[in-house]
Amino acid sequence: IPGAGSIALGNFELGGHVSAPGSPVTANAMRTAGMNWMKVQIRFTPGDTGQSAAGTISSAQGQGFKVLVGTVGAPQELGAMGGSYIASYADWLGQVAALGPDAIEIWNEPNIDREWPRNQISGTAYTEMLRAGYNTIKSRNPSVIVISGAPAPTGAEAAFPGQVMNDDRWLREVVDAG
Repeated sequence: IPGAGSIALGNFELGGHVSAPGSPVTANAMRTAGMNWMKVQIRFTPGDTGQSAAGTISSAQGQGFKVLVGTVGAPQELGAMGGSYIASYADWLGQVAALGPDAIEIWNEPNIDREWPRNQISGTAYTEMLRAGYNTIKSRNPSVIVISGAPAPTGAEAAFPGQVMNDDRWLREVVDAG
């Protein structure tokens, strides 16, 4: 883009969500915009090891970026397996943390049924996952920044019961759960 330049000011750090952290075109565009973080989403599958994230982390950091690994899983498996899924996911997060990413986001939009099991959506349930993941990440690599999954902005709970929880109510449950 002719005339494009950095929009980063002061100590504020800026980044973008990418699908190809090893792409020189992506890296150059991000540098031009003043970005120094890459966010890459990785999907957990039970039985997977943290090594599935190694190439992603290496690619982003190899190009001089800090890396935020956004993590998600399968709502259907979480719904069917419950606590054992959370334990397996938390263990995987610890393995990912040991690879040295700069930050890990635990899940995404856990207040909608596209990302969390239908009829099981609650801030309290998510907090169990967040607590397990946080403790495992910090036990494996205390320097990794842990970020909670952001809820989807919605007010459609009354229209879609069991499929959506309003973000404000979901956040209140997270806070109440500690």
